Amino acid sequence: MAYIELQYKSMALMRGVNVTVILPTDGMAGTVPEPPYKTLYMLPGYSATALEIVTYLGLRAQAELKGIAIVIPDGENLFYQDVTQLHTFYSTYVGKELVEMTRKLFPLSDKREDTYIGGISMGGYGALYNGMKYRDTFSKVAAFSPACDPKTAWCECPDQERPALFLCSGTEDRAVYKAVSQLEAALKEAGVSHTYIEEPGDHDFYFWESVLDRAFSFLTGIASGTRDKLVCPDRME
Repeated sequence: MAYIELQYKSMALMRGVNVTVILPTDGMAGTVPEPPYKTLYMLPGYSATALEIVTYLGLRAQAELKGIAIVIPDGENLFYQDVTQLHTFYSTYVGKELVEMTRKLFPLSDKREDTYIGGISMGGYGALYNGMKYRDTFSKVAAFSPACDPKTAWCECPDQERPALFLCSGTEDRAVYKAVSQLEAALKEAGVSHTYIEEPGDHDFYFWESVLDRAFSFLTGIASGTRDKLVCPDRME
């Protein structure tokens, strides 16, 4: 697993940015995936940084296990939307500029079917919002306990254009459970195909870690639980 800290000047944000990139280079799942890699753009929640979610979630392990690159920008408390009056175009940054920049610098697939967006809490909202806005770029969305629910965009978009969706929330999550369950009900009523996990848990890293393997299996098309153990290099054949 290659862990890379990237800094560059963002034109969309008009300032320098920090980005964490994880590449599945070590074969700790028993095989070494060949680039260009499938890629998840993962958005942190309110007040969180890339370092925080990499520290508390097993993202490095999932990159190796599922053979997927993960790109994590630092979060900013703007719900990953463009805010013209602040000259801060955060939606443009995560949905367009960051994808283009990382594809230039790293061996990432440029195919829509290999490119996904996900996020936690506020980042989950950002994933829903930008996954739909940039649906020509992202083929799948993983929203972990999203803070808000853009029902209209998801329920009214034609099926052939809508990204595949993984949605989850803990039933003890007082922050977002009601909103997430309402979104899920609206998706179901509109006949929108999606994967939904609702089980005991709060708005915390314990719950998000418990669903991480299933989310990455959904993104990469690997059966859940079939590739969830790292192996020592000296035991590889």
